[in-house]
Amino acid sequence: MLEKAFALGDEQSAIDLKEVYGTTGEFDKLFKVSKKAAAMGHAMGQVNLAACYESGWGTQKNYQKALEYYEKAVQLGYGDPYGKVAEMRELAKALNQKQTDLPPSKRKRCRERALDDADGRQLRKRQSRFRAI
Repeated sequence: MLEKAFALGDEQSAIDLKEVYGTTGEFDKLFKVSKKAAAMGHAMGQVNLAACYESGWGTQKNYQKALEYYEKAVQLGYGDPYGKVAEMRELAKALNQKQTDLPPSKRKRCRERALDDADGRQLRKRQSRFRAI
């Protein structure tokens, strides 16, 4: 039923499907629904697709694409979703700064460490948020 409503362009069904697929761990379906919702021009679809790229749900992690879709959501009037635009820009800046002074052979390893650090910061933020509840 939700799939049919979504196929007709219903934004609320896209949000509901995202919840279903995210909860059940069906990340490939989550990515496809988010991508289609973003293509339909739904701001929440942009946010969901950005989250998929940021977290690697149903696709490989791609922080540049995550930033791109978070910015599209802002342009569609969503506001800065959870402060992600600033966070992704900061991450991109940190990755670029760490890599510019290194020889090419060490850039990949440095980038991987920076991404691991970023993932760790995000995890710590989530953990502290849950402790406060």
